[in-house]
Amino acid sequence: MFLPLIPFRSFAVKGAITGFLLSISAVFFLDLVLIHRLSWVFTATALSSFLFLNFTGASTYTSLSGVVKEMTWAVPLHIVFFLAGTSLFVIGLF
Repeated sequence: MFLPLIPFRSFAVKGAITGFLLSISAVFFLDLVLIHRLSWVFTATALSSFLFLNFTGASTYTSLSGVVKEMTWAVPLHIVFFLAGTSLFVIGLF
């Protein structure tokens, strides 16, 4: 509903912003160690951005070349953020 109000054009960036803000607000209510809080922020940001990226081709102003261009830079960042989040979670277990 608020997606048009987020100032960026890329759906991956809109999803990252939304996921980051929601995860930051959620981890303060959880009783976790700092490293686990960071892991939740990284993981939730990556997953939210990936889910928003799936809507890139569904809008009326996108083209196939624009979708491919957005996916070429966004998907590697999703992988890096997700691996960083899961790595922090595993490190925090020890």
